[in-house]
Amino acid sequence: MSSQMVQIGYPSPPDFDATAIAARAQELIGSAVELADVAEPLMFFHMGHLVSYSDRENVPGQTVLMPGSGDPANDGAFDEQLQQSWACDDAPDRLAQCTEFPLLTEMLTRALEPADRLKLFHGVLQAMLEYSEPAALIFRHSQQVIAPEDYLQTCSELPQLRSGTINVRLFNISNSDADDKLMDTRGLEELGLHDLQCHYRGIEPSSVAKILFNTGCYIVEHGPVIESGNTVDGHQPDSPWTCQFEDSLVAPERLVLDMNPGAPFSAGTRQ
Repeated sequence: MSSQMVQIGYPSPPDFDATAIAARAQELIGSAVELADVAEPLMFFHMGHLVSYSDRENVPGQTVLMPGSGDPANDGAFDEQLQQSWACDDAPDRLAQCTEFPLLTEMLTRALEPADRLKLFHGVLQAMLEYSEPAALIFRHSQQVIAPEDYLQTCSELPQLRSGTINVRLFNISNSDADDKLMDTRGLEELGLHDLQCHYRGIEPSSVAKILFNTGCYIVEHGPVIESGNTVDGHQPDSPWTCQFEDSLVAPERLVLDMNPGAPFSAGTRQ
């Protein structure tokens, strides 16, 4: 299990007002945020969210900004994210503007609840965007590029509903007579939850995407309460989809909650 990670693309080296960012993050999160006494990496300590591990006790969860640069137009570093950036039509142009890509990630947070991890991470991310002018956000954990202004427009929502948090990917299945498709989510595994997938045919992708996204948000709010054999509302009245844990059909390899729409819409085989 990896962590939440967002690279923030800037056309020129940003000059961060760390004190102002920490103060704004504290306001957004609603609990104390303190800065580490180092210039790099920039570290935000969440003093209201202490965790204990086998080798240490009562340490604060952290959001960390690490320096970074690159040339994405030539090195292909973000090709994977570009392939699934459905919400940002001009993603390649945005990345081409940027030369600086500091990485915002989290540390010592895995013992926290998923909703708390989201609140801390997105509190710092929102504060950073309010005090700087990036051209692109590259969500590494959910595999997509998001326009910063689009992200900020969703900041009145819970973190799981914001642009970039959960991505629904779409894959066409080659050599399929029935135009089979596969959709899955990215962004839940990194929170200690299971991503979702659906292998299907004969359903509008937008309907499948809505079910996957809404189910993912439900799991963030309520925890991993859906078990193998449970059902969720499907795309038609009185046609529930059956859930069961399966190995993912596409990378990255992970255990996912497969959602079966039933005949005649189910595609492929299941365990």
